[in-house]
Amino acid sequence: MIQKWAAAAAIVFVMQLRSVVVEGAYSPHLVKDLPGLPPVKFKQYAGYVTVNKTNERNQFYWFFTADHKHAASLPLAIWLNGGPGCSSIGNGLLGELGPFYVDRDKDMSVVLTPNHHSWIKAANIIFLESPVGVGFSYSDTISDYSIFTDSRTAEDNLQFLLAWLELFPEYKSNDFYLLGESYAGHYVPTFAREIVHYNEKVGPNDLHINFKGFAVGNPWTDAYLNNLGATEWWRSHSIISEATYDGIMKNCNFSDDSPVMYNDTNSLCDAALVVANKDLAYINPYSIYEATCNYPSGNVSQAHEFKRKEVGFLRAGSASDPCTPDAVGPYLNSFQVKEAIHARIDIKWASCSAVVNANYSGADVQASMLPLFTELSQKNVKMWIYSGDTDSVCPTTTAELTIKALNFTVEIPWYPWNHSSQVGGYSEVYKELTYTTVRDAGHFVPYSQPGRALSLFKHFLAGKPLPAFH
Repeated sequence: MIQKWAAAAAIVFVMQLRSVVVEGAYSPHLVKDLPGLPPVKFKQYAGYVTVNKTNERNQFYWFFTADHKHAASLPLAIWLNGGPGCSSIGNGLLGELGPFYVDRDKDMSVVLTPNHHSWIKAANIIFLESPVGVGFSYSDTISDYSIFTDSRTAEDNLQFLLAWLELFPEYKSNDFYLLGESYAGHYVPTFAREIVHYNEKVGPNDLHINFKGFAVGNPWTDAYLNNLGATEWWRSHSIISEATYDGIMKNCNFSDDSPVMYNDTNSLCDAALVVANKDLAYINPYSIYEATCNYPSGNVSQAHEFKRKEVGFLRAGSASDPCTPDAVGPYLNSFQVKEAIHARIDIKWASCSAVVNANYSGADVQASMLPLFTELSQKNVKMWIYSGDTDSVCPTTTAELTIKALNFTVEIPWYPWNHSSQVGGYSEVYKELTYTTVRDAGHFVPYSQPGRALSLFKHFLAGKPLPAFH
């Protein structure tokens, strides 16, 4: 996964190193000599936290202090990529909202370039490899790889957070947020519920997590509504024909994983999906207007083929240019980088785990998160959903159908929001939730529109509606 480099490849990362070490931080995890990184102002820590001692489940994280003069008082957040089974390190950190990207220069050498719209300009952020089996996270118990569920993932994530705060006690009182995209539409609300339930049970002398809320981008939240919304979006954008649309609508069970997951028991549904997949195969479904690589005939699977039976529902795709050789994989799998970030040398990092994706509970993938959104809205949890408007996988229609089903109370009706004297997207504010689209952004919003994404993030943290465009 490689971030846009048209402007960034020529930028020299020249920030001055701050000599102040965060008081109380867990020094054995301090990242001191990251290959390719010049001096920077922020601090970074990486390593393992054991979340289950019996099975020796160990989650890998990479943490960045905020790039801000008041970093210590800014919020703490955890970022989770989706999949299920995709890496928050290689995707979210190094391809979307982290402080630097891994790219290739004109000589095809791997280089780090700065992200001037990194979200660490507004918060201290942990990028967490979750569940175990993703990226550098691992378990010593083989049976842990046979089935993955939302509940175990959420429980492990809570145990990670509690243990991490003991390693970094200076953040115990900071406001805390959850962030993510795609299948994090499950990861985040289930994690949020675990935190809320934990806080309700702990005693007055125990650690209380200062949890404030969450934001999820282009989320997978409800199988039926996501599938219906995606199918309608494909037709409204003239990606599939009316005949194909009618075939899917009449014959496919939208409560299954996805309308693009072939259903062997329904030949009419399969026939419609074969045609739909051909229509989608030669464009980037995660950002339909983004240019794709013109692969030789027969090699389209190297680009963005949309056959999910082979790759799993949300597994394929990342914030990357399909025409440029991967830089993140070689970088994270180098001995020097693994040593610098305290990752196990014997683990081969991958952008997405086929094992996790294949063995993730189908019942959980199909489960609706609407009851959790309703429950959390009654617990005074701040909730934002944002949606890039060129994504065909979890498009704007799926988010809007989800919010309509929640039947929340509108406080500020639909309006265009402003960013740099341009329409940044459209927003509607509810008593319980804020929804916003991001114009000209795909599935990976911070990758597609970094400036608009950072503005959105800052307003989310501040609890303020996005500014109206006039």
